[in-house]
Amino acid sequence: MKLSHFGILFLSIFLIFAVFSEQMNLEEQALIYKESEYNRAVDAAVSYAMAFQAESWDGKSLTMNAAEVAACFDQALAVSLFGTPQAEQKAASYVPILFLAEEAEITDLRTEETRRYLMPADSYVIAFTLNEWITVYRKTGELAAEGYYQDILPFFPCEEILQHFDAFRRSCILNTILHFVNLTLTAQGISHMLDLAGTEGADHIRTIDDITLLAVIRGLPLNTADGKTYERVALGGARLYKTKGDEYDLWKLDGT
Repeated sequence: MKLSHFGILFLSIFLIFAVFSEQMNLEEQALIYKESEYNRAVDAAVSYAMAFQAESWDGKSLTMNAAEVAACFDQALAVSLFGTPQAEQKAASYVPILFLAEEAEITDLRTEETRRYLMPADSYVIAFTLNEWITVYRKTGELAAEGYYQDILPFFPCEEILQHFDAFRRSCILNTILHFVNLTLTAQGISHMLDLAGTEGADHIRTIDDITLLAVIRGLPLNTADGKTYERVALGGARLYKTKGDEYDLWKLDGT
């Protein structure tokens, strides 16, 4: 083969490789852009849903309007993804899990099913909250006591819980949330399990201390050749304090 033929062959291979690399680069950029677009849409929906849906604040605990939280989330996501709030049902179809963790329980906003933060302790069951208030029940279901844990637990065989209350409280709340979410995913035929136990530092601890919206987003098309879809677990926590009249000031914890 003549030298010129080798040159033509090399140039052809180089051009094919260059075109292929450029195509790969364009697809990667498009994927990153699409994922960023979805991230912004989800973040905006979470923030909007949590921002203005306080029902009551008694100086100690906040009650959220759960139905409004769900409606606002779906409408905000619909606007970001499809350009209209009327597409909320379509947007909701990509969010199989939408849970609201409130002071004393977590609610599935799709079914309105709830779970309290309960932990067995000797012959009693302790119901935790997002603060230091607890309720203690006998195993028979009868109310034994309720109040701040410092005033209640010394009268029960719960010395370890008394000494490490915050660790037990956070562990119970996190496990309740994970168990409830995974049961719901399984009931929907989704095999993927949610696990936040490996979350480092205070990221999930802060959300446990605050009212939290948890959304699992699945199936949004990323328009790739292999049919890859967008999946994400989004957490957002915000506490609203009532000021004058019917106005609310929003305080958002760092990192949520």
